[in-house]
Amino acid sequence: MLSIKRLAPRPLRRSSRFQWRNPTPATPTTTLEITSTVQQLDRDSRVRTEETWTGAQVEADVPTATALLGAGLEQWLGELKATAETHSGRPRT
Repeated sequence: MLSIKRLAPRPLRRSSRFQWRNPTPATPTTTLEITSTVQQLDRDSRVRTEETWTGAQVEADVPTATALLGAGLEQWLGELKATAETHSGRPRT
């Protein structure tokens, strides 16, 4: 991930939006700019994420886009888990 920013200066909550930029896997010299919206926020509970990718790059190679999306979500969830455990004082498993 190249950058991430909240689109409102308030604490994270339902309907909060954030924008992030990532290199495009097929053409690393270009970037994807993505806007995400929090649909639900439950403190101290498990994370569930859903994502949809659309656009010409996705439609040009659906299997690769699907694999990249899955791998990216797994990496993001792993990093989120590690960060949450570090801040909560709980040991990582």
